Parts: sequence; C-alpha cells; structure tokens
Amino acid sequence: MGEFHLTKSGSLFKFKYKERYFVLTTKHQVTGKNCAYSYEQVCLMDYSANSLVSSSMVVFPEESSTEGQAYDCLLFEYTTSVTEGKLTPHGWYKLSEIERQYPTPAPILACAIGYPSYRNEINYDTKHFGVSPNIVWGQETNSGMEGRLAFKPLNEVLFDPSGMSGGPVFGCKLVEEKLVMFFAGVLTNATKKKFNFMPVNRLSGLLNHS
Repeated sequence: MGEFHLTKSGSLFKFKYKERYFVLTTKHQVTGKNCAYSYEQVCLMDYSANSLVSSSMVVFPEESSTEGQAYDCLLFEYTTSVTEGKLTPHGWYKLSEIERQYPTPAPILACAIGYPSYRNEINYDTKHFGVSPNIVWGQETNSGMEGRLAFKPLNEVLFDPSGMSGGPVFGCKLVEEKLVMFFAGVLTNATKKKFNFMPVNRLSGLLNHS
C-alpha cells in the first residue's frame, strides 16, 4: 500500500468478461463529496496471502459531460493480478453477452447485495473486516432518477443501506418454467424505501472503452 492506509471497506461487483477480470463500483465511493481517494487505493483482498491488490487500469466517464456526472460508476481491471496468481480466478461472476443487451428484462423479483455502512468498519486491533454482505429482495418500481431502474423492498429495511452502493443487483425471471437469475446492474442510490441502480445496458460503455 506504500504511503496509503486502509481507511474503509465498501461494496463492489467482481465479474469476468471475455477472459478478462473487472470490478465495478460507484464513483461517489472513491471521489465523492466526503472522500477523495486515489484510484490506486481501490484494492481487493487476497485472503490466501493476506494481502491487498490494486488494479492495473481504471475506466471512468468524461467529467465535463452531463452524462459523466450522472453516471456514477467506475470500472477497474484486475486481469493481470489474476493471471499472475495474485488473485484467485474463482468467485468472479461470468457476464454474458445476453445480459449486456438492451433493455434490462423486467424481473419477477430483484435483489441487491452489498455492505451497508454499519458493516464497513475495519477493526484494526483484530485486523479483520466483515466478509458477509447484506441482501435485500424487492419488486420493480419507478425510480424517479434519470437513467436508473429501481425496486421496492419486500420487507421493511431495518438498517441504513448507505454503503451498499457499488454492489450488484440481480433480477429473477422465468425461462421455460425455471427461475433464472441475471445481472441487472449496480446499486447507486438506496434508501430504506427504494433501491435505485444503474442498469447493465448503461454500463456497457465502460466495457467498450476498456
């Protein structure tokens, strides 16, 4: 880590696409109003070696455009770290071309996976942090935010979901009488009443420029 210190943990989405390994997270977690981290400080934990691994490349939207300001997502590449054995090739979601297609299918159910703020604390005395994320299930609803989709939780959310931003959102649909899950997008703005996320088709631009 050099001069940097481990200051917080957060939510992200690890996936494999065309033999390359990527991480998606929200831009506001890295360069938001209350934080200003270097891209080099965004690391994954290698539990086998008890070490932190940074990315080899970051792709981000153009700052000067309105689209860039609303986009709120960053793409980090970890292909080199995986091929060199610094990170395991297991545990990465395999993103298909079908899931990149527009539009995102209307789900029967949706779920968001991530670490809310109360679980993002790092215990320096015991040198560990939470490894089990929270999952919230819900049904599709209107987002009210430009360029976002959303779902409403099925049950009352008893915790503050802030901190879950950057985590994946999955949808469930019926295919030949079988329930199939698909990657729907990345959570960007969540309250106890509504979970807004960036749909997968809007994330394709980052992959096209990687």
